[in-house]
Amino acid sequence: MSAGTASTEYLVSWNLGKLCEYKRLKKTDPAAAQALWEANDRENRALGIEADKIAEKERVDRAEREARMEAVWNACPPAPPSHPYLRKHGIKPHGARLYGNDLIVRMNNDAGKMDSLLLLGKNNGDDAATKSLGSPYSHCIIGDIADPKWSGKIYIALKYSSGANIHEATGAPVMVARNPKHAFDLLVHARQEYNHAELILCLESPLTEWDDHMDEACCAVAKFGSGLAILPEGVNTWTELRRRYGQKGVFICANNSTNLPEDWKSNFQSLMDSLKKKSSSLLAPKETLQLRRYPLLTATALSEAPLAQYRVKNVFPREGLAAIFGPPGVAKSFLALDLAFAISDGDDWCGYRVKECDVLCLCLEGQGGLAQRVQAYRKHNGQDTGKRIRFITVPFSLLCEDDVDALIATIKEARIRDGVIIIDTLSAASPGADENSSVDMGKLLQALKRIHEDFGGLVILVHHSGKDTQKGLRGHSSLLAALDAVIEVKRDEDRRSWRLVKSKDGLDGKEHPFRLSVVELDIDDDGDPINSCVIEPEERAVDSVRGVKLPKGGNQKTVYDVAGELLRKSVHFGEGGASAERPCIRLDDLIAACRGRLAVEEDRIPERVRLAVTGLINNGCIIFRDGWLSDP
Repeated sequence: MSAGTASTEYLVSWNLGKLCEYKRLKKTDPAAAQALWEANDRENRALGIEADKIAEKERVDRAEREARMEAVWNACPPAPPSHPYLRKHGIKPHGARLYGNDLIVRMNNDAGKMDSLLLLGKNNGDDAATKSLGSPYSHCIIGDIADPKWSGKIYIALKYSSGANIHEATGAPVMVARNPKHAFDLLVHARQEYNHAELILCLESPLTEWDDHMDEACCAVAKFGSGLAILPEGVNTWTELRRRYGQKGVFICANNSTNLPEDWKSNFQSLMDSLKKKSSSLLAPKETLQLRRYPLLTATALSEAPLAQYRVKNVFPREGLAAIFGPPGVAKSFLALDLAFAISDGDDWCGYRVKECDVLCLCLEGQGGLAQRVQAYRKHNGQDTGKRIRFITVPFSLLCEDDVDALIATIKEARIRDGVIIIDTLSAASPGADENSSVDMGKLLQALKRIHEDFGGLVILVHHSGKDTQKGLRGHSSLLAALDAVIEVKRDEDRRSWRLVKSKDGLDGKEHPFRLSVVELDIDDDGDPINSCVIEPEERAVDSVRGVKLPKGGNQKTVYDVAGELLRKSVHFGEGGASAERPCIRLDDLIAACRGRLAVEEDRIPERVRLAVTGLINNGCIIFRDGWLSDP
């Protein structure tokens, strides 16, 4: 009862008490009676104003709490299917969202407006942001009720996990009460809202927890001609039922409902015992009842579903299985490491937006050079990079169940969740497997699926192309079919590039040139440099030279000939990202060598050489990077 209502009732009782006094004075002292009436009226008005103020404050407070809850709800991202609560109960998110490390579900009142946010698996009274506004009809709907004239089944569940399991097994919509004590109110609302539907209340066990609220709910079941579904003997929750008997068991028990007679109270326990035994007998192995495995989704339900999330926008999804592949020597591992650092730090990768997360790299090939590659990246990009990357370099096999168990345990212990795992390479992670065999490839994909289900997030394989590079990934075609995104890495002499060759939701086919830039790390005992490489997106080399329009004339051929002479005599190799065997010369040395070879004034030589080099680059005759020239 609100304060406004209480004040109004007080006013009524006070006025009745004064009314007798007023009638007595009216006969004996009219002036005193009039004064009493006026004083009473003033007090009434004052109390009425106060009651209105209290009611208005309650309305404002409620509106503010609704706004705060809407803000919390809108700020929460969709729940990943790999969340511990969902895995524990074996259910899908069904619109649940992440609230810190927990899950929340939006609960509405009978008018369809937000009443509260239900914290799944938690004590909801501890969090002011999710506390109920007090509606006895507070509920959520799992599934889709097409219209108010829905004539199919609607289940009423007392727990969110129970409702999700029942919906996934039956395909029917489920209304979940925020609190079991509101089951009666929810049944009343459901009957008023969906007058043609078959309502079934799904009870939890044990029935020793029965109270007056459930008693009221059963009265509603009997009054509305609704059904009552109960768990079999020895099973306490619908989640436990699914674990023991699968979705088929949930389907059977949800459909094994009974109507309650008007005198149900007199023999309630015998009714429940009979229903339990019937459910238990239906779950016996001889039962052949078909399970409806395929819930029917409407266009409305799909249009309101959360959009797919990305890890690298238009390249890699947030969750799934992907691959980076190519022949040996194309820098697949360098590209994968560059991607790992970008995801760890939330930096754009090759011009694409990235969402930061934890990254785990299983480096199973070339472990000896891993430390140098990491040092080179951090020296080139900053020593504070890669704080969210972890590496595993010991042998690992997807075909060994113990290895997979140990990896999952390691991931859980390190609390690496919903991030990215990079396995470099698939071949090294499947020793002895026949990649062309559908059986072996099926085993590998099953192990990867298991890792993904426990870890969540994205698993990226570094893999080889086949002998015929035109045929793509090496191995059985089931691998390509299982992948959500695939990057192919190519090399044409010194020109390297990657392109997206498969993407379920992105744009594929665009070439992305890149080069390996040499980073000097140290000097060894012989005085020679210790080098490694980093990935750098390729820029147009012509932009590195002072660009002017190439004039017509013979300077270009002269400069090209001089460059050829210097390259043949050069003692510099592999500079400016060129391959280790390719000779290089400095632009300044070429300018000096062209003095006396061009028919121009001495002070015009640098300008003419640069113009000629620009033309040679545009024609693909020469490459210029970081001040070094080399043959293409």
